[in-house]
Amino acid sequence: MKQLQLKSVVIKKFKPGYSLSDHINRKNLIQTEPTKKNKVWSTDIIYIPTQQGWAYLSTIMDRYTKKVIAWDLGKRMTVELVQRTLNKAIK
Repeated sequence: MKQLQLKSVVIKKFKPGYSLSDHINRKNLIQTEPTKKNKVWSTDIIYIPTQQGWAYLSTIMDRYTKKVIAWDLGKRMTVELVQRTLNKAIK
């Protein structure tokens, strides 16, 4: 290839990016630590690479027990994914 002055074209696979601001500690808006379970919940969505593309894991965690109380997995990051997770936590 070098003798013929040929160059290959490489297409990089998409990876979701992040900024440094994502790793900054945020202010605690509650101002106190929970004293009973199921008083304060936190949520998160995690990107998981698979052979078929991205999967999205929605979780709800009890801030007092530090345990995941509900989760759901989806092929797309949608409001419905979060609603299903919330419905599981409420039941």
